[in-house]
Amino acid sequence: MKNSHLYRSVLALVLLAGAVLWWPDAPNPLPVAAVATPKTEAPEISRDVIEEPEKAAPVAVAAASVEPPAMPEVALPVRQDLRWRKPVPEPVFAGFREWTTRFTKAGTPAEKTALVGEGLALAEERRNQMADLIDQNPRRALELAVPVFVR
Repeated sequence: MKNSHLYRSVLALVLLAGAVLWWPDAPNPLPVAAVATPKTEAPEISRDVIEEPEKAAPVAVAAASVEPPAMPEVALPVRQDLRWRKPVPEPVFAGFREWTTRFTKAGTPAEKTALVGEGLALAEERRNQMADLIDQNPRRALELAVPVFVR
């Protein structure tokens, strides 16, 4: 009984191996001409070149003359914290930026309290300008956003 299971298993493996070996190949999706690489003839080398290679003229390789396609120049965005430190041409945004610098440098709570009123007025004016800028030039509005470290 055990031998018949062994014989059946061996027979199944042999049939499976035979099917794999004699199975017709799948058709190639690309034509042979598209798959084949072009053959270039190598320049003929004289015996003098083999014996004295330093006297040989340099051989240009045909593939070396092909340049890879140029990659487009991509401008990476400037980090928000670095952009915040640059001068701003818009006076409302420049005034608010200057106020945040003074507020963070204020040492005592009394100095900070004195600056709060001015900051609220500048923030309200900045908010109105930002609302208009979001509609007109959203990219510039994002560039003028207050970075996280200032908030």
